Amino acid sequence: MPLGISDFEKIRTNGYYYIDKTDLISQITTNRAEVTLFTRPRRFGKSLNMSMLQHFFDITENSKDIFDGLKISENQTLCDEWRNQYPTILISFKTVDSINFENAVAQLKLVLSDLFAKYTYLLNNKAIDENDIKKFMRIQSETPQISDIMDSLFFLTRLLNDYYKKKVILLIDEYDVPMAKGDANGYYREITDIMRSMFSKSLKDNTYIRTCLVSI
Repeated sequence: MPLGISDFEKIRTNGYYYIDKTDLISQITTNRAEVTLFTRPRRFGKSLNMSMLQHFFDITENSKDIFDGLKISENQTLCDEWRNQYPTILISFKTVDSINFENAVAQLKLVLSDLFAKYTYLLNNKAIDENDIKKFMRIQSETPQISDIMDSLFFLTRLLNDYYKKKVILLIDEYDVPMAKGDANGYYREITDIMRSMFSKSLKDNTYIRTCLVSI
């Protein structure tokens, strides 16, 4: 039993018990909504589903083997169109849970730094602008300006779109944690200003995304 494990690949490659929820992929790709919000109780498997989606869509992977034998593998047409065909971002905000605003911002910077470290190859794009390189390095080195944080997810979707010439799939897990912790510890307004700007720019009318899934 994979208690506390939310990495889909780890579960599939290490023989853990897994309830097949891959039909969710069919629902998402058929629905074609630009933004979908998952609202389910804690410990319902939302993070595992996000990991499953990331491994299915991510253009940098070849995930055929870990999906073999599951429901989604029966739909070859869908797999040919969607599996490992799109640049994919998965970010979780579950660790942004400090008791004060300053530490919450520091944790947010670390989350973004870890995310951007996965995409340093984007700096090899000959068409990338010098200012974009500087902004990327500020975020990766945990020294971003607040405006960089607010723009970070939109910025990364743009860079990925420029690199692959394909729209991006954006997966945001536990997006509400920073605001919930801010509400509980007296800095709700400050952290919400940052997170609202980040989500508004990355989700609303973002021409660089194919679809976005958000879990709470």
